[in-house]
Amino acid sequence: MLSLFAELRNITIAKAVRSIRSEKMDSVTKLLVLCTFLSVIKLYESAATVTFGINPVRPVLTTDMTLTCEANYKTNKLKKLSVLAGNAEILSYQPDKRPRVQWKDDETKARFDFKKELSKTRTFLEMTLKKPKCTDQNIYKCIYNDGQAPIEEEIRLNFYVDKGIVEMIDNRENECSPLNITCIGQAGNPPEMMKWLKKRKGDSTYEPIDPSFITIDTMKFHQTNCSNTRKEHFAYKPSVDETDLLIKCGFGDEMEHMSFHSPVSSHENLEIKVMPEGQHKVGEEIQVTCSGFGFSDMTKFKWFKKTKDSSDKMKIMPRDSKPMFKNADSMCRTQASEMITYIPEINDEIIYCEAKDGGHMASADWTIQLGVISNPTDGITTKDSDEDDDDMPDEEEHDDMTTSEPSPEEETEDGSKAEPEAEAESETTTKSLSKPVQQDSGQLRRCLYNSVLIFSLVIIAILFLIEETS
Repeated sequence: MLSLFAELRNITIAKAVRSIRSEKMDSVTKLLVLCTFLSVIKLYESAATVTFGINPVRPVLTTDMTLTCEANYKTNKLKKLSVLAGNAEILSYQPDKRPRVQWKDDETKARFDFKKELSKTRTFLEMTLKKPKCTDQNIYKCIYNDGQAPIEEEIRLNFYVDKGIVEMIDNRENECSPLNITCIGQAGNPPEMMKWLKKRKGDSTYEPIDPSFITIDTMKFHQTNCSNTRKEHFAYKPSVDETDLLIKCGFGDEMEHMSFHSPVSSHENLEIKVMPEGQHKVGEEIQVTCSGFGFSDMTKFKWFKKTKDSSDKMKIMPRDSKPMFKNADSMCRTQASEMITYIPEINDEIIYCEAKDGGHMASADWTIQLGVISNPTDGITTKDSDEDDDDMPDEEEHDDMTTSEPSPEEETEDGSKAEPEAEAESETTTKSLSKPVQQDSGQLRRCLYNSVLIFSLVIIAILFLIEETS
């Protein structure tokens, strides 16, 4: 069967029919083979092909650029062959329309040199762009239309620009800071992706840098020369075994490199400090600080306590906790610390601090010494002399008293001797009554004086009025 189809490719339909009849096949099979052959011939005759090209293959702004749109077809009839820039039609050829060649506008027509080649089975359009510009960069399409499904080909026009100078900028405050590098370079056109590579001291080859550490800042296109400038940042904290790194960035063979020395701080022991210093009292607030060098700002602190005679630790839930982190010192050491407020409960209580930084764990402890709390007493409290003076009656009040104290030998009215208790009671009564009586008599005298004064003023006023009226 395959040999039969191979033979039928270059013969006429009449010869094909005779060849099929000569084959030893039943009638149904011969009919199927003949129908298949005729279908293939029909498809071949109706098929159309479109090719779209650009010359030169790598166009530049300094030379003219040519687009070619070609359609090849058999028995079907061409209705329209058009060229588009983006979605805008700039040229069309329609055999049944006058004029056959239609331009988008006169300005577009003036920028191209145009020619065409026509035959029954081929239409060829050639457009040469004079003095190209960066704005001419676009996706161009060649579309063939015969009234059925259109056939199209497209090509992207870029004006090629070579890669340029690459510059690296070190943005670190000092060598203890994490790497912070800016890379700026001419990416060419079409623009290339910027590459970042690194290698450790002693390594023979570079390895790509993880893109998650890279941030694209800007990608700027220059209309004057169709070039692209790319700017990216690389932020990275070297590991313990990357104290000396060589970093490269750029495009292809246009690369710039820079070496970096980054002393890495190793973890050191934790330290606990308690403020105020010295002995403390039960119920007195203290500030406990746990700190260690080499710990990053990702450090997590935990606090525990236990008694001196117990092995079980209890977790402390700090009432006030203040995590603090310091940048690298002169030895490139980072420091992490946390301060909590704690109230001791018993003497010789031990406080534990644990710090976890990544896979590193460290701990420290502190025994709180409580002083003896005493409330000294000096015996019976006595009043001061000033308080005694305030309780004594004034001399003036004492002089105004008319009651005298009877001697123990004086007799009472009934002839009996006065008892000491009776004398004390009489004295107390006299003292309690004499002062109010004296105060009432003074107030009465002042009241009478004021009344007489007011009455005199009223009489004088009346006499003055009478004299005036007379």
